[in-house]
Amino acid sequence: MTANKNITATFTIIKYNLTTTVVGSGTVSPSTGSFNYGTTQTLTATPTTGYTFKGWSGDATGTTNPLSVVMTANKNITATFTAVSTGIDVSGNVVHATIYPNPSSNSFKAELPVPLDIDVYSLDGKLVLSYKNVTSLTFGEDLQTGLYIVKAGDTYYKIIKE
Repeated sequence: MTANKNITATFTIIKYNLTTTVVGSGTVSPSTGSFNYGTTQTLTATPTTGYTFKGWSGDATGTTNPLSVVMTANKNITATFTAVSTGIDVSGNVVHATIYPNPSSNSFKAELPVPLDIDVYSLDGKLVLSYKNVTSLTFGEDLQTGLYIVKAGDTYYKIIKE
C-alpha cells in the first residue's frame, strides 16, 4: 500500500420467508411474511366453529399452539383442522358421522362412513328435510334460524342455524 485507503463495508440482514397453509377450516396468524434471521415468530392456529386444531406439519410438527418458529431458513408450515363430530348415540350403534360447520349461517355438510338416511327435525318434532341413502350431503340452506335435530341412521345430532 502506497497511500491511505477508505474502505466501506455494507451489511444487510438476511431475511427468510414464512408461508402457512390451512387444511380444513381455520386461520393461522401470521399467515405469511418475511422475517429477519434468528427472530422468533409465534404462529397461532384458530379453528372456525365446528372444527378443532389437529396439528402442524411441513417445517414444524406437533400440536403446540401457539407455536414458536425461529427463522433460520425459509419455512412452509401447514395447520390442519378437523371437523368436530356432534353425534349423540342413543342406540349403541355409533355412526361416527360428521356434520359441519356447526353452527352455520348458510349450509351444513354431512359426511357418513356408510350410506344412511338423514332426517332433519325442528324442535317441535316436525320433519323438515329428508334424504335417503347418502354418504355425503350439503343441506340446510333454506332452514330458518334455530336449533334442529338431525337423525343419521340411529344417531342424533344437534345443529344450530344462525
